[in-house]
Amino acid sequence: MAIMTEHWKDVLVRQGVDCNLILPEWDLLKHQLYNNEKIYSITWPQINAKYRLRTSNVLDLIDLVLSLPAGSAECERGFSIMKLTKTDYRNRLSSATLTDIMRIKLQSPNISEFDPIPAIHLWNSSTQRHRRPTFQASRNSLLTDSLAVNVSTSTQEQETVQKEADAANAVATECADQDSDVESV
Repeated sequence: MAIMTEHWKDVLVRQGVDCNLILPEWDLLKHQLYNNEKIYSITWPQINAKYRLRTSNVLDLIDLVLSLPAGSAECERGFSIMKLTKTDYRNRLSSATLTDIMRIKLQSPNISEFDPIPAIHLWNSSTQRHRRPTFQASRNSLLTDSLAVNVSTSTQEQETVQKEADAANAVATECADQDSDVESV
C-alpha cells in the first residue's frame, strides 16, 4: 500500500486525498472487513457505500488502482482502428477528425443494434430546416418523405406536414398505377 501511495501521490494530492492517512485507514478497513463482514459475499459498491466516511482516502486509492486497465487490448484495438482509418489516401485527416472517426468506430453499437429513431428526433428538433427551393423530388424521395418522423410541436405544422405526406402518397400511388398500366400493355 505504501508503494502504491508513493507512486500515485501526485494524482492523489490533486484529487484532495490525504496520503498520510492512507496506511492507517487501510489497517482500519482490513480490520472492519475481516471482523464485521462476510468477506466473500460483499461487493465493492457495498464497501464503498458503507465505509466511505471512515476510510475515504484509502478507498480513493483503491478506486484509482481498479480503474487501471489490466491489459493492453484496448490500446491495441485503438491503434488498429487508427491504422485502418488513416490510410495513404486519407493521410491529411486532422487530429480532431481522426479522433471523432475513431470514437465512432470504437464506441458505437453494431449496425444491427442501432436504433435511428432517437437520432432522427434530435435532428428534427435541434433547428428549423427548410427544403431547398430548387429541389426536384423523385418518386423514391416522395415515398421516403411520407415516412419521415414528424417532431413538430404546433398543430398547424402537423397539418401541413400531413397534407404534404398525403400528396406524396397520392403521387406515389399514381406513379405505381401508371407503371402497372404500362406493364399490362
